[in-house]
Amino acid sequence: MTRDYFEQIIAPGDRFSALARQTCINSFDNSPAIDILRSGEEMRAMDGFRWKDHILKAMMEKEIHQAGQSDGAGGKLQFHCICSTPEAFKVSSHEVAAMNLEDFTVRGGKPVMVFSSNIDVKGINDENWHLCEAVQAGMGDLLKKNQLVLLTGETAVMPHNITAFCDTNSPDQLIMTWSATVLGLAADGKPKNGSTVTPNMTIIGFCEDGYRCNGGTKITNLILDTWGEDFRKHSEAMDFIKMAAIPSQVYGQFIAEMNGWKEDGLYVPDDVLLAGAAHITGGGIWGKLPEALPEGVGAHLYDLPQPNPLLLKAQQLSLDTESTLSDYQCYRTFNGGFGMILIVQNHHAASVMEQASQAGIKAVKIGKTIQSDKNEIIIESAFHFGGQLSSLDPR
Repeated sequence: MTRDYFEQIIAPGDRFSALARQTCINSFDNSPAIDILRSGEEMRAMDGFRWKDHILKAMMEKEIHQAGQSDGAGGKLQFHCICSTPEAFKVSSHEVAAMNLEDFTVRGGKPVMVFSSNIDVKGINDENWHLCEAVQAGMGDLLKKNQLVLLTGETAVMPHNITAFCDTNSPDQLIMTWSATVLGLAADGKPKNGSTVTPNMTIIGFCEDGYRCNGGTKITNLILDTWGEDFRKHSEAMDFIKMAAIPSQVYGQFIAEMNGWKEDGLYVPDDVLLAGAAHITGGGIWGKLPEALPEGVGAHLYDLPQPNPLLLKAQQLSLDTESTLSDYQCYRTFNGGFGMILIVQNHHAASVMEQASQAGIKAVKIGKTIQSDKNEIIIESAFHFGGQLSSLDPR
């Protein structure tokens, strides 16, 4: 092993891993559903975990079982890199968490632990170390707030493999990718998401201030098409990029609670308030809402608030390029301003809205389910061109 390899790869990786190890240890008491087994060895944060007795009992009685989910943060971390501030990197964990927790909970489960957190970076050094510290501090905060245990993880320093469109080869940048695997609990016999949805139910949207790991490629292309490779010289471009770095909201534990899960990991069917839920990521509303609609049921979204400034600006910028975004395409490329869409019985709507507000979530009623043999989704557009859009007439 050469000295350069040790100094550039091994030592920085070990330094970051030591910080991550402490993040793991600090999370071990976050969940009342599991016990962490530790031997106290210096290099190993834990030896394993064991479900608490009440969870094991419910598993033995075939009331609940273990389930998992894996995903990554996609290209959104590039915008955190351009901002290059501790504030931006402290919320970078929201992206990998949102992509895993929300997909897990719309299927009806309760996330309990991040089984593995894998971060690959181009380089770690003294100049970007404060950003590395921000990443771990933010991860620790997120784990505690969402009652999650981080069991283990891996960091790899890969100077020749990790890059980004914004890479200036400067040591003060932190360029990274991030993926994770989440484990948790699922209920035996719970109806499939959306299977109990019927016409004339209330549809609720959770408003999002940014984009949610869907549409990042389009945003990158808009930046390059509008301002070119020297986009950093343009204040308008940097303002747009700061909006692109706004973190995704994390709804996982709230959705789990609305689906009947308690903090201790037990499931109470009588407390389920959701008939259906859709995490609005890749494919947008057109692609994701159908996952919560059974055969013969569609949706009419007739009371949508104006999309957030980032999405409106993205469409505006596209009008001056060869890849103009129609309103229909905006609701497919982006999230339309919503991180999550819920379908609830009308008499549950007020309770769900109130509990969302108490959890710091901006929830708004946006429409109703309708009878539709072709599962039609109708949107009264709040983007630039306006008008009524239909899933049966893509344009």
